[in-house]
Amino acid sequence: MSSILMSLAVITGAFIGMAMIMMAFSFVTTALKGQRKDSAQTQLPLNLDDITEVTLSSDETCAICMDDIPAGDVAKSLQCNHQFHGECILAWWSKQVRRGQDSATSCPLCRCIQPMPAEAEARV
Repeated sequence: MSSILMSLAVITGAFIGMAMIMMAFSFVTTALKGQRKDSAQTQLPLNLDDITEVTLSSDETCAICMDDIPAGDVAKSLQCNHQFHGECILAWWSKQVRRGQDSATSCPLCRCIQPMPAEAEARV
């Protein structure tokens, strides 16, 4: 009889433990979803229109996502002449702003700060 009660206690403890883990997981995922909503509202001093657009004459690799940018495709070129996909550089800068980096609009490769055009300064 005592071995049956002991088995029931172990099983009950296991169920309670699993329920607690599931509640913790639910709490963490809910918190992360809220964090993503906040990050989507991050304001950048520069937008895609402020970055020079170039048509590549040779194949390049976006150093952020590591995908190829084929010759003939349009890429965004920073003042330092490093090229990236437009959406990749914006995502990079958004991440830097969320981290509180002073140089949020710097090049991911050489850290050259990108100057703001007059239109961008007016938005800030």
